[in-house]
Amino acid sequence: MIRKTCILLLLSLSSCQYFSKTNDTVLATVNDKRLLLSDIQSLLYNFNSKEDSIDFMQNWIEGWIKEQLMVQQAQKNLTTQLESVQKQIESYQNSLLIYHYQQALVSQKMDTNVFDYQIQEYYKDHKKEFELKDHIVQMIYVKVDENAPKISKLKKWYLSDNENDKLMLEEYCYQFAEEFSLDDTTWLYFSDILSKVPIETKNPEYYLAHNKFDILTDSTGLYLVRFKKYKIKDSISPLALERTRIRNIILNKRKLAFLKKVETELYQNALAKGQIKYEEN
Repeated sequence: MIRKTCILLLLSLSSCQYFSKTNDTVLATVNDKRLLLSDIQSLLYNFNSKEDSIDFMQNWIEGWIKEQLMVQQAQKNLTTQLESVQKQIESYQNSLLIYHYQQALVSQKMDTNVFDYQIQEYYKDHKKEFELKDHIVQMIYVKVDENAPKISKLKKWYLSDNENDKLMLEEYCYQFAEEFSLDDTTWLYFSDILSKVPIETKNPEYYLAHNKFDILTDSTGLYLVRFKKYKIKDSISPLALERTRIRNIILNKRKLAFLKKVETELYQNALAKGQIKYEEN
């Protein structure tokens, strides 16, 4: 195992402004394979102390040695399978290279603007894609300790549409509520609400149809819920809930078309320049 005093010296060298590959240091050798200080130098700048750097370097070198031993042993014993392995490695390397090139092209040259009218058009033309898998609700929700002050006023405020009452409810929640959500314009999955609020129902559709508001208790506190709107499972999801998803669908379709166009143009240009030759049988 490489000694810590040696690693400390190497760390000092790696931080030296005069360090370069011309005076690189060999950290370990496994047969004819060498690990150089420059190979791991970039990994050594994110530690809070020299002790952390030393421990990391020591473990990294030992891991590299064990990996090389396994690789070299595999090369000796898998001679018949080696050609297949090399082809798999080459295929993976090509795929990885192409992927990063495509990502760079998309980032630099593809139009990523998705306008609201495009989202609305897609939603209108593909509504069957947006059937709900769960009931959804728009609601307000407040949880307080049963002994919290002004409970009677809280019950009045959370049922009111008066703007002043809404402000009083918000102020109360910031002071006394353990949990709350007063945004009744956002769609939420009813199953998520059931994980927060002790609503006991075997028929959510019936419950939502017959309970515009509810007050419940459990051992942890008092819950007040008021439902503004709801949609049942298997109905069409509202556009507001699907905007992000639709935007991603549009961008993905655009990306596939863009990359197909790049591939076709690259092929056609190569043919025109005589870079591709098909051998005649």
